[in-house]
Amino acid sequence: MVMNRLLLLLTAALLFPWMGHAQMSFSLDSLVMPPTTIDSTSTVQLTLSNTLSVEQTVTFTGISDPVSVAPSPLVVPAEGSATTTLSFSPIAVNTFVMDLTATGSAFGTDVLHIVAEGTLPGAELLADTVDFGTVSVNSSSTAYLPIASTGIGSLYIDTIESDNAAVSASGGIIVASGDTALVPITFYSELSGVYEVNLIITTSDPFNPVLEALCLISAISEVGGEVCGTWSLVNSPYQLTSDIVVPDSCTLTIEPGVIVLGDSLDIEVFGGFFANGDEGNEVQITCGELLSHTSADQMVLTHTAVTETNEFEFVDVDYRNFRNVNDYSQDSLAYWLDLMNGYEYLYENENAADHFGKYSEDFSDNNGQGWSSDGEFDGSTVYQNY
Repeated sequence: MVMNRLLLLLTAALLFPWMGHAQMSFSLDSLVMPPTTIDSTSTVQLTLSNTLSVEQTVTFTGISDPVSVAPSPLVVPAEGSATTTLSFSPIAVNTFVMDLTATGSAFGTDVLHIVAEGTLPGAELLADTVDFGTVSVNSSSTAYLPIASTGIGSLYIDTIESDNAAVSASGGIIVASGDTALVPITFYSELSGVYEVNLIITTSDPFNPVLEALCLISAISEVGGEVCGTWSLVNSPYQLTSDIVVPDSCTLTIEPGVIVLGDSLDIEVFGGFFANGDEGNEVQITCGELLSHTSADQMVLTHTAVTETNEFEFVDVDYRNFRNVNDYSQDSLAYWLDLMNGYEYLYENENAADHFGKYSEDFSDNNGQGWSSDGEFDGSTVYQNY
């Protein structure tokens, strides 16, 4: 009698610290099984934790066909955990709701609420091409792939695989019967270019389990503000988002074949600017104006086609006409320029500070066209060359 009392006290002492806590527990409170096609099986791993300092043997109750657990019973070590496999094998289209109860041999009980649906689903791609259009590199873009659930019961979209790491998507999507899922497809790349990426989608449709789709992406480089470094062919074309400035502290080099799309935005150069086109692989630049504030040896365009959409058209005049109508002096540059109504034709340039005129260059043949009208000024007299 005394021995039985001592054993009871010892058992209570062992269990008392865990009173009011879950001594045996599932790792989750409820479980929704993926929709499972009839005559197939879905499985889920369940984890049970034992907080007691003694090993426990767990028995399971509350479930029946088509749901089962194995191994059962399950041995869970002291202050440890163990896993068992829950299987769902429907033979008819139906939804099954059950409460799985786990009971420890020493102490502790927990309940897992289970919902499992047996289905006969159908999957249909409403569009087999996902067109991202034009997107920017180094930023994430998302487009959507429509997949319809056409069978009986819910459709399960299991996995989505891409043949290019730049495009990704996640599966594990449940689509109710009659509904359409817009599955998000994400593109991210640091390299520009045209991408054609294939997707493989696996579903629970027993008759058409694999779907295929094509993603089309045109990735471009977007630039603006102060720039230095190299614009490479691999990231061409470059789309200007604001005016470009090359500071006097750095150089911008453009590789052969690069295309620059600036529309009406300007490129202004204070440092170095080297467009290194090759014959047959020219650099192509479209911008508002290409403005140079640097020396000739730092502004070099080789086999480069430049289209300036805001280009200023110089007035084509015979300067002698302005000189001849000047009543004050036919040779005074100050009075001569007054009659130009604000237009200034005197520039410091690589030839000489006192050399003025109109310089022609269209970069079409990699040779300068030279001065079309020019002259010199000695401080008091304009000497016009014709």
